[in-house]
Amino acid sequence: MIKIRKAQAKDLTRLIELEMIIIDEMGTNLYQELGLQRSQELILEASKSDPKGRYHYSRAIVATEKEQIVGLAYGFLGNEEKIVNLKLDALTEQKYKIKEKFFPDPEALKNEWYLDSLVVDPKWQNQGIGTALLNYLPKIAKDEGVNIIGLNVDDQNPLAKALYERKGFRSISRIKIGTHNYSHLQKFIK
Repeated sequence: MIKIRKAQAKDLTRLIELEMIIIDEMGTNLYQELGLQRSQELILEASKSDPKGRYHYSRAIVATEKEQIVGLAYGFLGNEEKIVNLKLDALTEQKYKIKEKFFPDPEALKNEWYLDSLVVDPKWQNQGIGTALLNYLPKIAKDEGVNIIGLNVDDQNPLAKALYERKGFRSISRIKIGTHNYSHLQKFIK
């Protein structure tokens, strides 16, 4: 039976492992330069030391099956976007002497709780885990004091877009992140 819970510090390595699925698909310039292993190590190190960081465990919820993490959702308030990558950017420059940012493109709108990522382990896809994670998000947004959830969905992922639309998200604009085109979707919650 799938359970949804807030992530804990002990989950961080698994969280970043799953997150790398999305980061690999995005194929940002810095990721291409560093490769999977160095990127994963860098993001993990930044996440351990920065409670305000994009991928700190406190920003995640997880789906578990028999205590195994099979999916996750990461997010933050849109007005925090300028601070969520500061530690990651500083570590990138410190360790690799690279000033390029891992996530150089703006993604979130200030008035929303931004779903940065939703990922399900490929072995567990098509079993309702993404839907279960999405169903939990209104509670997070309300707890953060906002009534809008926003996200970006890659044009190359029509199945994800269809899921978001079934869950009440509507496209409000277009955006380019890295080399990919996305739709920015929002859902108003009561």
